[in-house]
Amino acid sequence: MSDFWGRKVRTFFKKLASDGKVTQKSYEHLGGIFSELGKWHGAKEKQVQLFMIQVWNDFFEKDAVNGAVDEKMFVDLVIKQRCKVLPRAAVFFYGFLFDAIDLKGAGVIHKEDFNRFAKALHIDESFAEESFKAMAQKGGGKLSREEFVSAGVEYWCTDDETYPSKLMLGPLVD
Repeated sequence: MSDFWGRKVRTFFKKLASDGKVTQKSYEHLGGIFSELGKWHGAKEKQVQLFMIQVWNDFFEKDAVNGAVDEKMFVDLVIKQRCKVLPRAAVFFYGFLFDAIDLKGAGVIHKEDFNRFAKALHIDESFAEESFKAMAQKGGGKLSREEFVSAGVEYWCTDDETYPSKLMLGPLVD
């Protein structure tokens, strides 16, 4: 694993972790953010929660110590899954997230939509603007489903520091 890729995994960990640990509740909280972004309630909100619990169960639950995973264990477990299921999981995960961000169902994310996503994940607005521009490579001030999902997959699966996906979750931690 490159240091660059490790920084991306640790950045995601920091978005999820409370008190330096990730738990099932961390993933449920992330699901709540998605539901809030998509203004989903009832059955759709329940589907999001079940999906996030499934992610926790598939990737972390069996190795968690007292129901929690620290940063080192999180990184190690993600590394184990990197080439196995992570690309497929990222396609599904970022497709789901795209639907939450695209409130109007237009099939594209506008800058304002992306800024809501960034704000929900505590990403600075100026950085969100830079991230949006880098990922919306086809231009026109819109981010297509294909561009967004590709950036999500690249975030988890590439070591290439030139890919704009590195900006997806804000500045990378050191």
